[in-house]
Amino acid sequence: MFGDLNRAEIIGNITNDLQVKYTGNGNAVCSFSVATNRSYRVDDTWKDETTFHNLVVWGNQAEQLAQRARKGTRIFASGRLQTRNWEDAEGKKKLSDRNCYG
Repeated sequence: MFGDLNRAEIIGNITNDLQVKYTGNGNAVCSFSVATNRSYRVDDTWKDETTFHNLVVWGNQAEQLAQRARKGTRIFASGRLQTRNWEDAEGKKKLSDRNCYG
């Protein structure tokens, strides 16, 4: 039986300096943002739109990326889209999407 496909590919520029953190069991994790740009036409005028994507890289890939990339680096990332649900300090339900790699 074939499963569903959840794949996200992003080509863009890293928007912040990278920092690796470690989970309680020692797994490396690096969270950062990537900007992608799109141009489109409205009547006779071209407009630009920037979208910011939240990415998370795990394990050895997180450590290697943090050593080799920095703010402004153009990257290609292929992974999966994940939606997270949580409650904030006031008990309000929150929802966010992120792209996961590694």
